[in-house]
Amino acid sequence: MELDSSKYYLEAAHLTDEEIREPQIYTEAATDEIPSVGPDDALEDIVSEFREQESKLRAQENLESLGKIVQLQHFAPTVDEFFRSYLLRNEFTDTLNAFQIEWFTKLHKGQLDVENLESTPHIYKQNEELSDIVTRLKNENKALRSKLETCEEARKKIQNERDYHILKHRRLVQEKDQLIVEIKRLKAHYAEYEPLLRQLHHKYEIAMKEKTLNRVERDRAIGQAEGLRSALVSLQKLGLNSDESSTEYKRTPQSTLAQGKCSPILSTMEPVQGARPVGPKSTSVMRRSFGGLIIEMPPDRKINPLLDRIKQGTSSHTRLTSRKLNEKVRVHDSACTSVAVHAEQPWLCTTGDDKSWKLWSVSNMALITQKTSAHDSWIASADFQPKGNILATAGGDGTVRLWQLEMKPEIVPTEDAEKTSDKLKRAKKTATNPEPKQLTTMKHHTGAVWSVDWHWDGRFLASAGLDNTVCLWDVTVAQQVAHLSANAECRVALRKHCGSVNSVQFLPYGNILVSASTDKSVLLWDARTGINVHTFLGHQSSVSCAVFNQQGTYVASGDSSGVIRFWDLRLTSATASFSCRGKRRTGPRYLYHKNIGFS
Repeated sequence: MELDSSKYYLEAAHLTDEEIREPQIYTEAATDEIPSVGPDDALEDIVSEFREQESKLRAQENLESLGKIVQLQHFAPTVDEFFRSYLLRNEFTDTLNAFQIEWFTKLHKGQLDVENLESTPHIYKQNEELSDIVTRLKNENKALRSKLETCEEARKKIQNERDYHILKHRRLVQEKDQLIVEIKRLKAHYAEYEPLLRQLHHKYEIAMKEKTLNRVERDRAIGQAEGLRSALVSLQKLGLNSDESSTEYKRTPQSTLAQGKCSPILSTMEPVQGARPVGPKSTSVMRRSFGGLIIEMPPDRKINPLLDRIKQGTSSHTRLTSRKLNEKVRVHDSACTSVAVHAEQPWLCTTGDDKSWKLWSVSNMALITQKTSAHDSWIASADFQPKGNILATAGGDGTVRLWQLEMKPEIVPTEDAEKTSDKLKRAKKTATNPEPKQLTTMKHHTGAVWSVDWHWDGRFLASAGLDNTVCLWDVTVAQQVAHLSANAECRVALRKHCGSVNSVQFLPYGNILVSASTDKSVLLWDARTGINVHTFLGHQSSVSCAVFNQQGTYVASGDSSGVIRFWDLRLTSATASFSCRGKRRTGPRYLYHKNIGFS
């Protein structure tokens, strides 16, 4: 089949890229002018002309919009088209004719699937895709390189820090080894001093005890000498000879001790009965002869006048088994921390956590006077001066404060008045006493003060606090310092406890102190010298309080676990111990009063 005589043939045409990309230019069709319509034309012709003009305008707008939308798209040629173009471009006419004959023969026979012919890959499109992939990979590679550089810097920094810490650790290990060796050497060195220190401490305790005993013996000798002198003077005035006076002297101490009115723990210091000082000069000489820390403290020469209040053989006046509640009074808005009874006046003082103390009449429980905001914190304890109207209070602010009680004579109501008046009237019947005056504030403790107690002569005051110390105060000096607007300092600070001191009390008409502490110990102190005379050990819990009996023979102490122990001062050991915990006690109950004691 010849190409020229065939009905169909192909013609090669070459289009450049510029011709392909050149946009098509469409010219607008000239619109005919709207012809003028005469008045004689029909209405239908006018309407048809307007509709024709409107359709032309709409077609022109659609053509313009299509011209904007139409874009040339390049489709990849099929394999047969590519093969024909290649043969025609290179003038392989024979090959092209043979290909055409065979192609159309199979096409007419239906042996070719024209719809599923494969297209040749578009090299430019593939190059563009590959270029995008390469660009993306380059960017990722660049980002990974920057991250790698950052990680490398961080790795070097961490490695340097690791090396630094390794060196520092090695240095610390070396220093630790050196310190361990030094500590072992010091332990071995100080272990050599422990036996020597124990020996010196034992010698020191023996020396202090001997010193105390020597002072006591000296005081006893001075007392005996003064007693003999006064006895001789009195006997000379009565006209007796020396033999009778010596016989009377030998009889007197035995009768005095037989009556049981002297304190056995200090019986060696008691003078003979009837002995009295010759004059004020001898008294001052004897006070100066003590040589202790507090030389103004009077000697133990007083016989306890309150021993007559204790009946021998009976204790029914102190038992609480047959007692009943007479009256119940709410004294404070918060917890009531302590109660104190005056030795001579019918007064009762209560303290509470509301920073106030109140004074009550024991006869009718009427409020006599009160002091609100007496301390900056809660009040723990209060005690009356034995020989005056001074009240001492101690509180959580670490201070001890003295208050002057200026009282008017109390009007005691008659029996008829008591019968007609109710509790409200009795509560309102409060004497219009002036407000208590604060005399001074004494501060030495670094923590809360738990307990205060007066000496029997009313000049010295003892306080126990949270700072493990017992302080002795000279009230006279404190009042003088208060007038000068200065802070009063304690005379002696007793330090041996290893814990908070919860309680302190003077021996009745003596100079011995007993203190109880949370270190589970009870200590006896000589208030004149500030020396620990004896230590009682046996409690398994912190000791809450410790008190003397009026005879001065026993000390009773109670701890926080409910155990009460009685200590014999003559044997310096515990004579009895019982527990109040776990069971309800139905046996005898005892009431301790400062002026009566326990029996």
